[in-house]
Amino acid sequence: MGAMYERLSMEWWWATFARTWAHSSTTLAYQNTLSALRSILVAGLTTRLLYPFFGCLGPRLHIPLEYSSYLIERGQLELAVETIEQGKVLIWSEMFGLRSSTRQLRRANPNLADRLAHFTQALEAINTPISADQGGPDAFSPAFEELQRLLEGRQEVIQKIRALQGFANFMKANTFRTLQFAAAQGPIIIINHCHWRCDVLIVLHDSSPSLIPTNEGLYERANTRNDSGVDSRQYEKELLQELGIPKQSRIWWYPTSVFCSLPLHAMGPRYFSDIYSRASPKPDPQLSLLLVAQPDRSTPGVWGEMQAIQSIRIPVTVLAVVENLPNHTLAHFACHGSLGAEVPLDAAIRLYGDDRLTLRDIANLRLPPAELAFLSACHTAEPTDGDDPTEGLNIAAAMQYHGFRSMADADGRDISEPFYEHLLARGSESHDVPLGERSARALRDAVRRLRKRKDITVGRWANWVH
Repeated sequence: MGAMYERLSMEWWWATFARTWAHSSTTLAYQNTLSALRSILVAGLTTRLLYPFFGCLGPRLHIPLEYSSYLIERGQLELAVETIEQGKVLIWSEMFGLRSSTRQLRRANPNLADRLAHFTQALEAINTPISADQGGPDAFSPAFEELQRLLEGRQEVIQKIRALQGFANFMKANTFRTLQFAAAQGPIIIINHCHWRCDVLIVLHDSSPSLIPTNEGLYERANTRNDSGVDSRQYEKELLQELGIPKQSRIWWYPTSVFCSLPLHAMGPRYFSDIYSRASPKPDPQLSLLLVAQPDRSTPGVWGEMQAIQSIRIPVTVLAVVENLPNHTLAHFACHGSLGAEVPLDAAIRLYGDDRLTLRDIANLRLPPAELAFLSACHTAEPTDGDDPTEGLNIAAAMQYHGFRSMADADGRDISEPFYEHLLARGSESHDVPLGERSARALRDAVRRLRKRKDITVGRWANWVH
């Protein structure tokens, strides 16, 4: 793995110098650097101390964002969107790629399916700690030599699979056309940030991405608007209309880098006050709810929250979490949460006594019917580290990438009761609407009700994130 680290370092310096001097090899350098980073992360995912090792990588972690900014400079906006998404989900896509479903592959070529399963199981079995105190991992360790052999073998099998008819995109990043489907219910606003530049891309379902300048151009437009005396809200309204974004549209915020720590969903003006998160249409099966609650003196509102949910007569099951979570469409957690300060995979929802449901536990689950997770627990959607280029290793991200398409990070009865009342109301909204869409509207209405109270500050209602 030491060789991987050295390769990544050299590729990154190549990309940096090539871009600085506008060399023709810049694109190739970035592509090689991204490939090297992926190899490092796949290797790191088989270890416990992945994040301490991130300290050794430094600015190299931002390679996907840097490459995306370069593509934006060159006007390749669709490829930039693909690269941002690829980098943002790099850890999760590789983690679940190790356990990806191979049913279709097994029907087409059982031998390759068995070989892929062999390397997958071998990689998952490795648990070699990485030292963050050294300049890089030990390149001469027998364990890392074995890891290198397994990674190369797995990649060789994947290449053979991609040569099969119908498997050309096996375990590859999604294309822009595929990603564009997510904007069918409203625009996606991407904020890409790195030391080179900062850009905002707006993705619509029926056109190429729109680039919103955030440097000199932004200030020039702002000054022009102010000099002309145009009303700020009127200007923004006209801009949204120009982009074809109607009022009350569903909006997906897609931040990167330091913007992941900002409460973008709570920003003004009022036109933007009704903001949703990402969801994907999916058939609405018979709903069942797993309720996990752990009340104590520091969380006195949990009992009231439980009673509020049960009063709506939802079939509730309070059982062993790991055994029952795969069997339910909805999961509601009302308990404490904690961050993994040194190892984000140890971020957890605290259960009875010393028991904890960790991010690592969730990553090892398979949740076929998952639809909605309501996290009434602190720190569950909190970003892990400012140097983390991905969407973040936290409980909310783990739930989402396991199939819980919609997330609500919450705290208390005041939201739970109106949320479930709206979610399960009959007649007011067709149940043909996907659960993710209904839950977004339910949370919006619950937050609106909360905001009407005079004692509610911005800091309280802004905590609710879908």
